[in-house]
Amino acid sequence: MRFGLKLSFLIALIAALAFAGCKDPTGSAPDLSGTITISPSGSVTTGTQLTASYSGSETVSYQWNKDGTALSGATNTSYTPGEAGSYTVTVSAAGYQSKTSAAVTVTGASTPALSGNITITDGTNPVTSAYTGAQLTASYSGSETVSYQWNKGGTAITGATANTYTPDTVGSYTVTVSATGYQNKTSVAVTITVDPVVLMNAEDFGVGVTPTTLTISNPGDFSNAKTAIEGTAGNYVLNITTTVDVGSVMITLPATTKVSLRGGGTLDLSTGEDGLFLLSSANSKLILRDADLKGNAGGSINHALVRVDDSSAAFVMHGGTITGNEDEWIDGGGVYVGNGGAFTMKGGKISDNRAYNGGGVYLENGGAFTMIDGTISSNSTKDDGGGVYVNSGGIFTMEGGMISGNTATTYSSSSGGGVLVTTGGTFTKTGGTITGKDGPDPNTAYSDNKGHAVFIGSGQYRDTTLNATASGNINNTDLLSGWNQ
Repeated sequence: MRFGLKLSFLIALIAALAFAGCKDPTGSAPDLSGTITISPSGSVTTGTQLTASYSGSETVSYQWNKDGTALSGATNTSYTPGEAGSYTVTVSAAGYQSKTSAAVTVTGASTPALSGNITITDGTNPVTSAYTGAQLTASYSGSETVSYQWNKGGTAITGATANTYTPDTVGSYTVTVSATGYQNKTSVAVTITVDPVVLMNAEDFGVGVTPTTLTISNPGDFSNAKTAIEGTAGNYVLNITTTVDVGSVMITLPATTKVSLRGGGTLDLSTGEDGLFLLSSANSKLILRDADLKGNAGGSINHALVRVDDSSAAFVMHGGTITGNEDEWIDGGGVYVGNGGAFTMKGGKISDNRAYNGGGVYLENGGAFTMIDGTISSNSTKDDGGGVYVNSGGIFTMEGGMISGNTATTYSSSSGGGVLVTTGGTFTKTGGTITGKDGPDPNTAYSDNKGHAVFIGSGQYRDTTLNATASGNINNTDLLSGWNQ
């Protein structure tokens, strides 16, 4: 019995002594009492010395880390990183849990900026826009020795490393300058578009064709232009800069000759009887851009201001005006088209002309007129077709534009205030507007049964906007209200 008690006491004593030898019965080490920081903190560049500070009373050791991995041999209180990355320092002491600092971000060493500015010029003045074919020159104002790289749309152009560059396509262009040991610098963009004159020349004469430009600022200039054009077939621009009284001078275009009228000025045929321009040779072409052609309103005249009288001759009107040519005994006050010639109206205005038939435009014998846009207004006739007269063999296609305010009212038989289509003529309307007697700025014939808007004799009229074929007189062709006979 005594032996059993002694054995139990001995076991209890051993257990008590074992328990007394343990600091933490759970087996977990205590935390270090201080905090660990790195100076400088936040973000620094490579080559900057980092210093660790521990605020507790324990004696600790240090281990520097990059991107979470211990750096071999980096066990001092300071460390100078040579590579970019995320750096921390861990402190530890025997019998304590280790503690790691907040991270410091290290970036590559700062590269200085170039001191100067970049300017792109056209050779004289700074530009932010230019046309294809213009030479751009880059200038750098700093003291550093730089190299150049031209870019289009942010992408380097192969081989474009001079300080000049000539873009041949549209886009956004910059130039980047660089120097060893410095940050690159890129210029403000220059927007490159196609020169509208180049586009105009391509449309009028053909791609790559450079016309001869003749400036018209006085009557002598126009006479000299007549001599040049009629003497040498070619491609010409008449740059009409002011109102020029050309008297009775008319220019006849030779075969294959193209003439474009520009400049915004006016050619005034004050005493001429035969019009301003005659296209009676093969492949001759007249283009009216933004000039004004003014006719003879005070005397006897023989012809329209513009006559297109050959099967391969063409007149194209983009803008400007044809006005003030008046004689009650001619056909076609503004434009005459016959013998297979072609007239295309894309803009501009034919107005205030007077003729026997066709105050604005007269068509016959295969002459074709396509009206895409523009206005034919306030023209008048002694007989028929105040705006347009479509005689036998004439072909009129109206795709757009406006025919309004024209009159054919002299005789009781006067017909077609807006348009008259006679026997053998053809008129197809796919768009545009011809005002009738009830619309604003109405076309007017002698009476209701003479077709204020359109009169169709034995010719053909097809209005696809109304899905209708008509004959007789049409007084209203407004696209919304339809037409009435």
